[in-house]
Amino acid sequence: MGQIGPRKWLAIRQPGYGDLSPAERRAAADFSLVWGLFELRAMESMGREGTFNISCIRHLVDNGHVGIESVHNLRGRFQYFQARYYPDGQPSAHFPMLRFQPGPDADFVAHTLAAPLPSDADTLKASLIIVYRYRNNLFHGNKWLYDLHDQHDNFHHATALLMDTYDALVLP
Repeated sequence: MGQIGPRKWLAIRQPGYGDLSPAERRAAADFSLVWGLFELRAMESMGREGTFNISCIRHLVDNGHVGIESVHNLRGRFQYFQARYYPDGQPSAHFPMLRFQPGPDADFVAHTLAAPLPSDADTLKASLIIVYRYRNNLFHGNKWLYDLHDQHDNFHHATALLMDTYDALVLP
């Protein structure tokens, strides 16, 4: 077949990929690259859900950086996740698609999404755990089950949250 680029290669091998808009493909690629840098620098290459408590939340809390002032539009990002996964305080059809393993992280995220006014620290932690689920679902193939459709906004908000959190953690 000769040498072809990755986009054409994916379009041939994965039905639906060729139907994605350039913006949808770019959102997934941007997320992948930003996640890699975030995991390296902000999480010290320890991309596990439990490390959010150590690498991100504790550092922000201990240094007085938790809040919407230090993580730009934290509430807005969280409200997007709330509307998508827990509208009206109840799980939507999208919530199981995060593919949580039963346990404390799933319970924490569900409780935080259902809460009317969670703390900034809980908001950030729950949002980052959701972003981590996006990472796992993309890198382990689950997002390919539906051809990355309906993912642009997820990746857009996740990437923006990672960039803002990175800046709050790494730049000060």
